[in-house]
Amino acid sequence: MQTATGRFVGALLFSLAALLIVYQAYISFSFGIIVTPMSRDLGVALELGAMISAAFLVASAVLQIPIGIAMDRYSATRIVAVAIAVCAGGGALLSFADGVTMAILSRILMGAGAAFGLVGALKLISLAVTGQRFATAVGSWHILHSFVVAGLVVLTFYLELQNEWRHLMGLLATIGILVALLLWFAPGPARTAADEPGGLGEPRPAPPPLRELLANRQVLIAAALFALTFGAFVA
Repeated sequence: MQTATGRFVGALLFSLAALLIVYQAYISFSFGIIVTPMSRDLGVALELGAMISAAFLVASAVLQIPIGIAMDRYSATRIVAVAIAVCAGGGALLSFADGVTMAILSRILMGAGAAFGLVGALKLISLAVTGQRFATAVGSWHILHSFVVAGLVVLTFYLELQNEWRHLMGLLATIGILVALLLWFAPGPARTAADEPGGLGEPRPAPPPLRELLANRQVLIAAALFALTFGAFVA
């Protein structure tokens, strides 16, 4: 049975997961919001602006498997904290960009850092709740962050922040550093050894090798579904 402290830590980790994915999702949407005024200010065609945006997706896609392996082996909060700091650095670099090269580099850094957002948030939720409540927790988390991100996008257009895109990127960089600090100093998982194997005070089981994952039909089906849905979105 979880103690009051355990429940508090679980709620905190769940909140950090929500904050993390809101930041990651808004970072992903932000370039579509600013691409027109940014392309105009940098003196590049809108089509080239779209290519700059694609650098984010490439960096994010390349890192997905390494991210999963790292999350299974090391402290999720510390890894994601560093990643979000990298993402924030990319936002800061974009706020000072004076050409295509710097803009592409900034988007690569943002994509590499934000790539940890979804997997990291799901990992935090898995640490915050027991396996029996994981699906419900993820559903609640998904509804919460979707509405928050949609509200932030509407607010951005309402305040016309896209026209001051350098200031917006600087603001996102500052917020990213704050999120990274919260994650870095976040407490450990709320589970105990009584909850399930691998809890607090008990060594976590070693993750299965990659060949076992690739031999798992459910993993392959999930990967195919992800490719068909996310691949269409990217296209």
